[in-house]
Amino acid sequence: MGGIPEYDAVFAQMTARRTGAVVVCPTYRFAPVHTFPAAHDDIDDVIRYLHQHAEDKFGADPQLMTISGFSAGGNLALSVSHLPECQPTEPTSVKAILLVYSAVS
Repeated sequence: MGGIPEYDAVFAQMTARRTGAVVVCPTYRFAPVHTFPAAHDDIDDVIRYLHQHAEDKFGADPQLMTISGFSAGGNLALSVSHLPECQPTEPTSVKAILLVYSAVS
């Protein structure tokens, strides 16, 4: 029941312009059509893809990943940090997380 990546285009463009970061705005399967954990699986797949292809597809360093999300996307961003390859001991660990109006507990 979520939004689309284009809703965050202004924020993504501003972030890229001000920081020089490569910003990727993925989408994911929404409830109620796709039940849990479909959205989490989709975002996990995106992160794994970026770890493998950040350099060759986007010219980005996969060892400098910051993740973010608005609303439900914030919950998904936070859940990604639990992937083994995103843990602090890994070179591809998540360096920062920015959650925007995300309901987390």
